[in-house]
Amino acid sequence: MEVVGGNGPRAGCKGTQMIKVLIADDSRDMRKMVRMVLETDGDFTVVGEAADGAEAVDLATTEDPNVIVLDMMMPVMDGLEAIPELREKAPDVKILAFSAAGDVVLSEAMEAGADGWMKKVDLLQLPRVIHNICDGSPSAAITQAEPF
Repeated sequence: MEVVGGNGPRAGCKGTQMIKVLIADDSRDMRKMVRMVLETDGDFTVVGEAADGAEAVDLATTEDPNVIVLDMMMPVMDGLEAIPELREKAPDVKILAFSAAGDVVLSEAMEAGADGWMKKVDLLQLPRVIHNICDGSPSAAITQAEPF
C-alpha cells in the first residue's frame, strides 16, 4: 500500500468529539456507501451530502464540516474547481480528494489545496484516512489498495 502526505495541519478536526463530514459525489449510491461506512465507525457524523462541487461549496459554508470527502469528477463544478472556492469560503475544512480517476487528477487536487487523497478502491479504509488527515499525519491517504 502506498501513502501520500497531506498539506499539513489546519484547524479542521482537532479537539472535536465527533468529526463532521460532508460527502460530495455525483453518485447517490457512492454517497450512501460512504455515509454507511462513516456512521458505522462511530467517530463521524455526516452533516450533508452534495451531488456537485457548487452544492459542496454552499453546504461547507452552512453546515460547518470538519472534513469534506470530495469527488473529483462531478457535473456543474468538479472537485478540482471546488477546491479553491472551498479554501476561500471554508479555509479550516480538511479536503479529501476522492476519485476513481488516475493519479494525475489526484495529484492536481493536492496541488490545488486538498489535504489528502484516496482512490475509491477500499471504502473500509476511509475512517482511518480521515483520522490521519485530521491529525495532520504525513501519511494522510491511501493511494493504492487491494480492490474490494
